[in-house]
Amino acid sequence: MNDILIKTENLTKVYGEKIKTKALDNVSLEVKKGEFIAIMGSSGHGKSTLLHLISGLDNPTSGKVFIDNIDIYKLKESELTELRCKKIGFVFQSFNLIPILTSRENIEMAMMLLGIPQGEQEEKAKRLLKLLDIESKENSKPSELSGGQRQRVAIARALANNPEILLMDEPTGNLDSKSAEDMMKHIKKLNEMGQTIVIITHDANIANYAHKIYRIHDGQIVF
Repeated sequence: MNDILIKTENLTKVYGEKIKTKALDNVSLEVKKGEFIAIMGSSGHGKSTLLHLISGLDNPTSGKVFIDNIDIYKLKESELTELRCKKIGFVFQSFNLIPILTSRENIEMAMMLLGIPQGEQEEKAKRLLKLLDIESKENSKPSELSGGQRQRVAIARALANNPEILLMDEPTGNLDSKSAEDMMKHIKKLNEMGQTIVIITHDANIANYAHKIYRIHDGQIVF
């Protein structure tokens, strides 16, 4: 049985035409099902570019990405969108919650895209809010939540469609140290429940929660 869930082969990304910038340079890595991986590096060295390529949010200049043995860049755009909806949950540093919706409604929005019935949406959203210890904020809008609470709602939304992979881009970047530590305890709990997690961070304290740490410098994996 192949337990490799994410695989990149010689992944390269170059920006610009006249003046070229190589954001990622022949990156190859593997992530097994159930692993918790941290990708570390300073700003501008390719961390977020790698995450965007793994998720299919951007196209590589060369190289391949496999999700569950599927070569994602051979898919039609509609197929890639469906794969992202079903297999990948994405958590951004800036939360990206819809300000006019409540916590529960923000989570339900993710399920609407897959046509899940309203009653099932509400039940699942409440269950996720409880899992992340934020059920008391079900009817609160983002402006009424702390940074840590908003990030937990964002994580709940990312988990709404039972994705195999949770990709997190600096999820503690806008949090104070206490909120960040609390957030990582929740993320670790999700991994202990079997969730495959890839987290981008520049913070060694955050990276140390992971099973394995990859370091990126000038677009390359360094050991």
